[in-house]
Amino acid sequence: MRNKNYIWIKRLSFVSLFIYIVLFSIDFCQPRTLDKIKSGRISFTQELGWVNWGHAIPTNAMNGIERLNNLEEVDSTLSIYMQVKSHIFGIDLTGECKRYVLLGSIKDSIQLRYHFYSLFRKASSDLETYQGDLPFSLLSVSKESSFREGDLMGNLISVYLAETGMKIADFRNSLTNYSKEKCILKFADFPIQKHNWDSVSNIAKNSSVSVPFSNFVETFFREVTNQINSSLSKSIYFNSN
Repeated sequence: MRNKNYIWIKRLSFVSLFIYIVLFSIDFCQPRTLDKIKSGRISFTQELGWVNWGHAIPTNAMNGIERLNNLEEVDSTLSIYMQVKSHIFGIDLTGECKRYVLLGSIKDSIQLRYHFYSLFRKASSDLETYQGDLPFSLLSVSKESSFREGDLMGNLISVYLAETGMKIADFRNSLTNYSKEKCILKFADFPIQKHNWDSVSNIAKNSSVSVPFSNFVETFFREVTNQINSSLSKSIYFNSN
């Protein structure tokens, strides 16, 4: 009996060690905040503070706006998808958050826009929260990026770009950007904090980017009347390349 128990203990120890090595390898190979600053993906701007330019890519926002504009032609359900990915040894670990809401009773186009912005904010927060939950919380790099200052600001910019058709490069050039060297020094002196949408709202509303951006920010953060409850679904899956 003791021998059997010993064998099972050895097997469990081996499995635990294997899982630890895999997770450590994934964690070690993921780019951290400082790496992203060095690559220019995250930078500090005088007007908006830290910005994650990867989050500013407007694909998700454009898809959501397209679904919103075609809502009457398709159905009355509006949905927003957000994804987080980790890549190691040719395998993608993908976590997906989907937030959706039934909008059949809302006909006013302005109110529909407000509901879309509200849904986008919720979906973005869902994903940031997901990064701090299992299984992603097993990776310190994932916990580090959960609600990282600059991420939601990038999401805000992505919607602005989707609405205006402006290019990321053009918007970035309209800001006062710190050099990579200054960004690294600032990061060393003042580590990046955790920011939620309230933090982003305060920064964006007090910024001096442009009049069109300021007008957009006021609209984006406007509370909707007759709030409709939205639903959340989460999934995780693996893809091998």
